[in-house]
Amino acid sequence: MSSLPSRKPLAAFVMLTLLLVTVVFVFTSSAMAQATTGSIKGTVVDPNGNVVAGAEISAKNEATGVEKSTVTSGDGNYEIKELPPGKYSVAVGATSGFSPKTVTGVDVRLGETTSLKVDLVVGSASAIVTVTAETETTIQTDTSQISSNFENRKVQDLPSNAAGNGIDTLALLAPGVVPGFGNVNSNGTTLSVNGNRARANNFTIDGTDNNDLSIGGPSYFVDNQDAVQEYQVITNNFSAQYGRNQGAIVNIVLKSGGNNFHGSLFEFHRNSAADALTNLERRDPGRSAKDKFISNVFGGTIGGPIKKNKAFFFFAFQDTRQFFNNTVNGGTLAPLPSEFAGLLAQYPGNAAIKAFVSQSAFAVTAFGVKVQPRTDTALAQQRICLPKNPLLPVDSAAACGTGANAANDFLVRMALPFFTWKANFVQPEYSIRGDMNVTKKDSFNVRYLWQKSDEFAAQFSNEFISNVPFKSQNLAGTYNRQISSHISNEFRATWQKLYVLFGGGCTDTFTGCILDPLTGLQTTFTNIGFSSFGASGGSGVRTVGPATNLPQGRSVQVEQFQDNVTWIKGRHTLGFGADLRHLKSSVPFLPNVNGAFAFGGRAFLAANVPSSVTLVGGKDTLNYKENDKFFYFQDDFKASSNLTLNLGVRY
Repeated sequence: MSSLPSRKPLAAFVMLTLLLVTVVFVFTSSAMAQATTGSIKGTVVDPNGNVVAGAEISAKNEATGVEKSTVTSGDGNYEIKELPPGKYSVAVGATSGFSPKTVTGVDVRLGETTSLKVDLVVGSASAIVTVTAETETTIQTDTSQISSNFENRKVQDLPSNAAGNGIDTLALLAPGVVPGFGNVNSNGTTLSVNGNRARANNFTIDGTDNNDLSIGGPSYFVDNQDAVQEYQVITNNFSAQYGRNQGAIVNIVLKSGGNNFHGSLFEFHRNSAADALTNLERRDPGRSAKDKFISNVFGGTIGGPIKKNKAFFFFAFQDTRQFFNNTVNGGTLAPLPSEFAGLLAQYPGNAAIKAFVSQSAFAVTAFGVKVQPRTDTALAQQRICLPKNPLLPVDSAAACGTGANAANDFLVRMALPFFTWKANFVQPEYSIRGDMNVTKKDSFNVRYLWQKSDEFAAQFSNEFISNVPFKSQNLAGTYNRQISSHISNEFRATWQKLYVLFGGGCTDTFTGCILDPLTGLQTTFTNIGFSSFGASGGSGVRTVGPATNLPQGRSVQVEQFQDNVTWIKGRHTLGFGADLRHLKSSVPFLPNVNGAFAFGGRAFLAANVPSSVTLVGGKDTLNYKENDKFFYFQDDFKASSNLTLNLGVRY
């Protein structure tokens, strides 16, 4: 990652808006789009139960006034597609001999079809009948897709979702979903669905890509509950419009403005002042319950009209501030500070011994880490025996300094370390969205998401520590065109970027710092491992230096263009389209870039002769690009009143 290019959000915002206005008219392929809407379908009948053909029927969003209309087919059926989740009023216009009728409070949910049968009554055109729909969960009879939906109230109130911790924990309430496995980005939890590994899932926000191209998982971490309109996890039998991964599809639809001003303010506070300290925490004389953990998550939302029924805005902000003490209980031995001077004097010029001392657990100081010998186990204090002359036999720790080789033995006192240091997690984030109804048939929206964190002293590898800074952005827009009463088109454009670094926040690797991978990838301290050392209590000797895959980082960027056409023709609901993506990644990562040394015994250490050395060649930063193309065709064919065939093909 020789550089981390950053686009100006305002310039990108303007360019995307112009693109939405122009490219939709020349983009000839139709698109594979992830569902961000629902639909209403049913039948219009007269008082005798006979179907009413040719009736004009419309669905109006009660929050924004956006309206879509169609006419019933010859068998009295209708379907209104691509409706954003929310409450709708469904109106049937004046029909010969029957009064107009309006059904209010009709729920439309993400990726679901709401069934609504409208019974007309005999009367004049001036006598309007208005009823309120019964809002209840209905069985989905028109799709074989298996999904679980969580509307805004559930997202906010279900106790599975802690404030500021990411909302993917909601998915654990769905059948077949358990916490995932593997090194994957986590938005509250990783997800394993129907036995698939966590890297097999596909994440979207408002129907657009939200995947980390490097290790999987989400790229933008949605954790502001008040900004979410609906959360959906699809676990099986996907429509042909979905692809990319064979695991779950996680859809998140964010809120938009409406004709009424609405908003929220919140503050969530947690602390551990009332919690009992663990035995390890209690033994630290500088520790009290009050400084164990403090978390504040605060923010708010506001949305409303710019011009009633025409233009709307929505803004959300959240700041997460968590301060806590990290503790790590070491299970392998390191030389005590009292042994440092003697070791260096006994083995002058021995670089292995110098590293064994100066970069050991009890010598590191980065980020103010405090290291103490453990006293909570009988094996906390142990010994090893090093030979003064590596050519002579090595005695056991128990026999060190006795027998014929007593003069050749050098006894080293060792201990299990206990680490404590202060860390914090501060993550401000915001989102802004604008919606506009240009005409009754044309509408578009643009929204921008931003979040950033430095995650101070968040990474611990052996005894080496660093920050984990990251920044995520997502800019997207959608243009909808109602071409006719039975055909509609949706175009989307997206730009998203994530960078994350595993290293930095300090500058001296000899103090136990994992350096910034952009500047210190080749100068971070090497990895030195010890084995077969025969400590008096049987414990192993602690590795010096960070893991061989540190430091590292990545910058991933996606430019995506989608277009989706829906065509209702008789008993067929046809969908077809394409999704084009340009991917760019820059990854500063080369395992063992600074080598790895292994000492397979105490004589090897005393002689500074590694039993194995690992060296690597190649580029330390990988830059690559990729172009992806997806195409699909879907036909939901209602063969009879109780049989719907979901037919699709995808490339």
